[in-house]
Amino acid sequence: MSTLLVILVLVLIILGVFTNKILVAVPAIKIPFIIVLSVGTLALAYFIYESIMQPIRFNAEKEIRYEAVKKKLIEIRDAEFAYEEKYGKYTDKWDVLVNFIKNDSLPFVRMNGELMESLTKDKAKELNIEITRDVLERIGMDNNPDSIMEIQLDEARGIALGLIRSRAPEGMTEDEAVRKGYVIRDTTMIPVHEKLFPKDLYPKGYDVDKIMIVPFAENESFLLQAGMVTALASEQPVFEVSVLNTVILNGMDKQLIINFNDELKNLNRFQGLKVGDITTPNGGAGNWD
Repeated sequence: MSTLLVILVLVLIILGVFTNKILVAVPAIKIPFIIVLSVGTLALAYFIYESIMQPIRFNAEKEIRYEAVKKKLIEIRDAEFAYEEKYGKYTDKWDVLVNFIKNDSLPFVRMNGELMESLTKDKAKELNIEITRDVLERIGMDNNPDSIMEIQLDEARGIALGLIRSRAPEGMTEDEAVRKGYVIRDTTMIPVHEKLFPKDLYPKGYDVDKIMIVPFAENESFLLQAGMVTALASEQPVFEVSVLNTVILNGMDKQLIINFNDELKNLNRFQGLKVGDITTPNGGAGNWD
């Protein structure tokens, strides 16, 4: 478009410079000439407008695609984290990762009981209890919660009646609370897909078989890599999931993609999006962080 714009500007300049001479020499072409000049002016205005709007539209579409790709990369990263949690390494095979998500399970720790949060009432700290809204309503004091501290409640009786619930003392660690019986840990196994893609966040479900597909990219897949590197005098598992801008921005203006990649190259940045790093442990960080 920039080449056409330059040509059009040059033509209009030439016509403008020689307008009088042309019209004097050939009066019969006055009306056609004015029409051509008007059309050329409108075309110039259009090309100027497009030269301004095209990068704006490009950037807007790029951001939409980038956000969708980031979301997918984070989902894949979470799956890799879960795989490493169970097997002590990452995988570089999509079929292995998909099978893990669909058919494997992970331990899930449920806790019955609570650690005490910061309380401002001395009496609550002394009794080591939480007065619930239900208690206030039962004794008719829900409009004046402060005065509940004037009422003497036997902790054991209150717990037995379901009026109060015990909490571990403030400042007690979770392990201490478990040892002293304030908190009970209950470990169960849950399917990986339920942990990674719970129904409250994915009410329509999640198509695990397409987890490797890049959004907007016509069935192109992310590049999945995994391995071991030596870091801090020990072997550590690493992974990387990446995709180039040429894939993410497929179908968009090719010259603007080239320009965008050149900008990233000059900044010594990856020309696309990725999480993790196959050369060094980085906690699965995204290159946009």
